[in-house]
Amino acid sequence: MKKLLITLSILITGALLALPFFNVAQAHSLVQTVSGNGGGYVNTYNISITPSSSSDTLILVITMGTADLPTITDNQTNHWVLRQSADDGTGQRKTQTYTEDAPAAAATTITVTFQSGDSADSAYILREWSGLQNPAYDTGGIGTEASGNTSHSATASTTNATANELIVGGGGCANTNSPTSTAGTGFSDGLQQQGFDIYTWDFAEDAATTSIGISSASWNTVASAICETNVTTYKDVPTNPATFQINGQTSINAQTNME
Repeated sequence: MKKLLITLSILITGALLALPFFNVAQAHSLVQTVSGNGGGYVNTYNISITPSSSSDTLILVITMGTADLPTITDNQTNHWVLRQSADDGTGQRKTQTYTEDAPAAAATTITVTFQSGDSADSAYILREWSGLQNPAYDTGGIGTEASGNTSHSATASTTNATANELIVGGGGCANTNSPTSTAGTGFSDGLQQQGFDIYTWDFAEDAATTSIGISSASWNTVASAICETNVTTYKDVPTNPATFQINGQTSINAQTNME
């Protein structure tokens, strides 16, 4: 089958031309995942990753005690930003989501350091994503589950500003029943990570939006648990069209493939 490549270039003075027939497709893609825990009741520990590209985005979901106050740094002087923090409402566990836009594409040692005198049990899930804008973060929300629930559906919601975005659900549990967590409806890449002991559990999942509106994180556990959830959304890089304005002139360059 022959493939036809159509390229369109338009220059307009003093006006912006809309091309509704060009679609903006999902651009983001999961590059790699690193998960683990601190290895014990420790004040500080390291996470190792080598980002594939400096245009990618790192998203860290970490669960710890409610009173724990972490600082996230690394040896590449990247700038880690706390996006959302949710606790379970009982003083046991909280889950936080951090991001790093444009990380150095080199061997990176991320250091998690808690406040002086705190020996925390924590678990983390770190993922690298390509195809997101810089800065990638759009919006987020938090939610808390009542004690004993086994379904953690739509506990955190937010309204994404653009149609095509990555949704990341981050959750955590304080539990002695070794809960088995799975991704909620419409989500994929569900991953559960246990802390050093059986009392701390971290969970992450993702989905893609196709329209502007409410985005909710949903996930489920087999065992009864006390849990918290946060949801964060990240803007895709538009694939078509590319539009910019210089000195009152609008230039639109777009291309598409037709088979």
